Amino acid sequence: MNTYLDIRTLVFISGVLSLVLWFAMFYIYLARKTYPGFGQWLYGTLFNAAGMLLICLRDFVPDFFSIVGANIFIILYLVFLTSGINAFLGGRQRIWPHVLPVVFLTITAIYFTYVAPSLSARIIIISSLLILYGVYFGVLVERKVPLLLGGRNWFLTTTIYAFVCWLIVRIILTIILERHSAGFMSASAIQGASFVIFAVLNVAVTIGLITLNFQRVELDLRKSAEEISTLKGIIPICANCKKIRDDQGYWNHLEKYIREHADVEFSHGICPECREKLYPGFK
Repeated sequence: MNTYLDIRTLVFISGVLSLVLWFAMFYIYLARKTYPGFGQWLYGTLFNAAGMLLICLRDFVPDFFSIVGANIFIILYLVFLTSGINAFLGGRQRIWPHVLPVVFLTITAIYFTYVAPSLSARIIIISSLLILYGVYFGVLVERKVPLLLGGRNWFLTTTIYAFVCWLIVRIILTIILERHSAGFMSASAIQGASFVIFAVLNVAVTIGLITLNFQRVELDLRKSAEEISTLKGIIPICANCKKIRDDQGYWNHLEKYIREHADVEFSHGICPECREKLYPGFK
């Protein structure tokens, strides 16, 4: 295998890169306005970094950590990204649909590590689960983001579907090339190339998620500007009863007009002058 596709080195670089992305997202989380789901994206990025760093420790730590644990952390990456995008879009948070894939992956990873060791089986299983989560994630972004933000995030949608396409290619090439591999670190160059592609797509997904958050910030700012602009200009008001005429020509009470055109509510009281007029002698 070519040294520039040395799997251990590429996995280590991918893990460190994911850790750097986590720090960048964490800074945004602390210093900028974020929305529900951003915290789950943080967890997902951290799980991805932990999974990659565990993989590069293979043959140095027990297989339970470097194989089973690493696979669980990597699937949790997309689990948290998917649940985060669902929270961002205002969907219901359900835990049990994510428990079943994680349990299935744990059992199969243990089986194909200790009972019937098979590198290709492990790669095919985790890639298949990542495909399922990737498709679900892509559908959420493609269909529901425009409803919330009024526009699509083509960058994020294209990135996640490119990720799914590569996973399909990886499964096919694994079936062809990895039948007799002795171990992951001595696998074919396709596995090294996979981590290069994963690192690039991980950066692209992170940029897409950050962009998605800022799209919502811009939407909120636009809405605020529109609400403020409705109270600009000359407002026709009755000189006697103080009712305001709207754009349709109807006269509305001052409270009703402002309530409909600004995000405010009224709390009624009585000023000292009116109290003396209406309730003389009352303190």
